[in-house]
Amino acid sequence: KQPADEGGGAFLTQKGEKPTTIKNEINELEQLLAAAGQTSQSTLLLKKRKEVREVDESLELTKKDFKRRMDACEERRIQFEHKQAKMREQVLKFEKFIQENDAKRQRAEMKIKQEKQLFNDKVKELQVLADKIQKLETEQNVLINE
Repeated sequence: KQPADEGGGAFLTQKGEKPTTIKNEINELEQLLAAAGQTSQSTLLLKKRKEVREVDESLELTKKDFKRRMDACEERRIQFEHKQAKMREQVLKFEKFIQENDAKRQRAEMKIKQEKQLFNDKVKELQVLADKIQKLETEQNVLINE
């Protein structure tokens, strides 16, 4: 037997109370505790739902911020590629300009070389003719003096 069953099945806490009254009070207290436990579980559930909602909102803000930053990066990448294409175009134009100038310089140098050669040839020819004139004048003077 259990100790609670001794003495007529009643607790020895208070004299004169009937065992059914005590059982009824115990049942009421157990129901209140159960309701309090359910209330606290409901409260915890509401708190957790609120936390989940806050985390979802924070995640959504983070996603929007991430998308905004990715869009900005994409825009900068497109601008960079556009600038890079312009730079390539300018480089090609500049290289063409350099090649044309090199070709002009080479033609000019060749022309200078040819003109110098022509000048030297003319100077030699002039010298030969001057010598010839000198010789002919000398011969003419000799013939006149004879």
